[in-house]
Order: sequence, then C-alpha cells, then structure tokens
Amino acid sequence: MVTTPDDYACIGQEITEKLQVIPQSYQLHRTIRRKYKHKTDRSLAPIVAPAPVSLIDNSYASVSLLTDIILKKYVDHFPLYRQERILQERFRIHLSRKTICDWVGIVSDWLKPIYNHMRRTLQAAEYLQIDETPIQYLSEEAKGTSQQSYLWVYHHPGSDVFYEWHRSRSAECLKTMLEGFSGPVQCDEAYLKLSKECL
Repeated sequence: MVTTPDDYACIGQEITEKLQVIPQSYQLHRTIRRKYKHKTDRSLAPIVAPAPVSLIDNSYASVSLLTDIILKKYVDHFPLYRQERILQERFRIHLSRKTICDWVGIVSDWLKPIYNHMRRTLQAAEYLQIDETPIQYLSEEAKGTSQQSYLWVYHHPGSDVFYEWHRSRSAECLKTMLEGFSGPVQCDEAYLKLSKECL
C-alpha cells in the first residue's frame, strides 16, 4: 500500500481483461402522441401527430426484433416453437408462433429482390456447382406428419450460395435455374443426365 502517492510518477500501465456476458433483454419502446382539440371551435376534429412509420402495419415488430428472429431461425437454427417458448419462459413475452411465422413470411417477401438478383448472377456465371441435401418438412396434406424434401444448392466459386427448396430430386427441379444457362455444370454423376435434360 502506497502512503505517499505524490512521490510516484506513472510510467505505463498493465491491462487485465475479462470477457463479460450481458444477457439479452427486450425493451418496449412507446411513442406517446398527444391529441389536441380546438379550445373554442368544437366542430373541428381533434388533431394528433402521425404515427411513426411501421415495418408491418398494426404490428409492434421492430427492425431489431425481426432481425433477431430471422438470425436465430436461419443462422442459429432455432425453430420458431423454441423461440416462442424462450420468449414466454425467460422474458414473459407472449408472442404466438403463428404471429412470428407470419413475420418471417413478410420478411422473406422483402428479401425476394436480393434472392432474385443472386439467381441471375449465378445463371450468368461461367459454370455452376450443384448438389442437393434431404430435409424434412411438415406436410400440409397429412397434418402432424413430416415428409422428405430437398434443398438444391447452386454455387459458383467466389460468388453466392443459392438455395431452392423442392419436394423431389427430379430434373424438373433444375429447370428454373438452368434454363438459359450455357456453361458447364459440376454435380454428382447421377445428376449429370438431369442437368443435360435441362440445358
């Protein structure tokens, strides 16, 4: 313990670092718009400032909330039912899975121009790498059951990775992507015939 600090001059510093965790939190941002009525002329309707612009009409979904849901679903692989449960159990936020699912659908529509641009970029590439991977999906026809479908993956080195979902692995699945494409295709030997049918 130094009892005479004035006798010392600072010659540098030593740093100790610790990685801290700040748990996720949700905040309700409220915009209050006061209504005004004319003091003497009662025939005039009350006036109020316009509501802030909302991403989704009549919704309390913010940019940060929608981004969080999408990243958790598609990057962290958190299905919507799990997100719903976490919101309820940890944060006491009652947000139905149907509402969250509707929001995901709306966001996907917003992203369609980017998706279509990625498709056009790959269709104009010199050559394509193509593969597919099986994935289970919930059947609309037989409620409560799952069926096998396929994520078709298209890639050109140095470019984007493009996914298309199809219920089968037939040549028909390749047509939308390969129609008009003139370059070579790298794929499993089994799909060589399929790709030739589409070119």
